[in-house]
Amino acid sequence: MDVEKVKDRYTPGEVDYAFGGMNELDEEFRCIVAKAMANLPKNIVDWASVKVLFVSSSEERVAFSLIFKGLKRQGFIFLSEALRKKPEKEKTFTIAHELAHQKLRHLHPAIEGLTYEQADAQEQEADDLALKWLSPEYKTQWKRSLKFRLKIKKAIDEANAKPAA
Repeated sequence: MDVEKVKDRYTPGEVDYAFGGMNELDEEFRCIVAKAMANLPKNIVDWASVKVLFVSSSEERVAFSLIFKGLKRQGFIFLSEALRKKPEKEKTFTIAHELAHQKLRHLHPAIEGLTYEQADAQEQEADDLALKWLSPEYKTQWKRSLKFRLKIKKAIDEANAKPAA
């Protein structure tokens, strides 16, 4: 990583301090979030520390985010137990990806009734922004994300191609 990028990052302790205990996470998740966000530019951490609240959720999802208008903290990112078990780089990419959804003010596909194409475009846009914030070695995590999305698209296309019984 180049020296200028390192200067533009907080340490995990500084990230945790920036959030000032404003996350609804246990100690382990606080550390996961702090380590992941130490890989992001300072301006993104500063923005997130006043706009986003991290909350742990169920085991069914790795992570997802929602935006609520009219609240001081306009976005919530829910982290599941499944995220704890992922490798460090995958945790970091996932958190950066969810923060990108927040920064881009993306709508939740299920709640807003987005088409698959609209939802996929949002996923790609979030991936692109997360990769812009992170160092190049995170491209592997992006490829896994893309592969998963292509697998879902194939299943949807196959289901739509089957004639009605």
